[in-house]
Amino acid sequence: MNAAVYDTQFKKISFTASLLKDAAEEWLTMWIEEKETYGLAQNPQQTIKQVMETTGWLQFITDLKDTFKEIQAQDISLDKLEHLRQGRYTMEDFTIKFKNLAGQSGLTDD
Repeated sequence: MNAAVYDTQFKKISFTASLLKDAAEEWLTMWIEEKETYGLAQNPQQTIKQVMETTGWLQFITDLKDTFKEIQAQDISLDKLEHLRQGRYTMEDFTIKFKNLAGQSGLTDD
């Protein structure tokens, strides 16, 4: 991110928000509404700008990462599970590894 162009909290968050799609874009809407609910915005016309400036860049990024951290961890576990081979593992070690990755990936018996 070009620090000379994105030199305010609002500009940084706005730029990042413009890149969000699908579930992340839905998260952004809920994030703003949550901040509005807690009184961080006082005027409907300035709501988004107020929320972004009041919350700040670091909190925005922290909230975004925290929200999607578990999903990313599940995706990584699914990928590892897909590429898991017994190779030199004993059957017991392979089964333990498989069950751990399956649990981390969010897979169920259903």
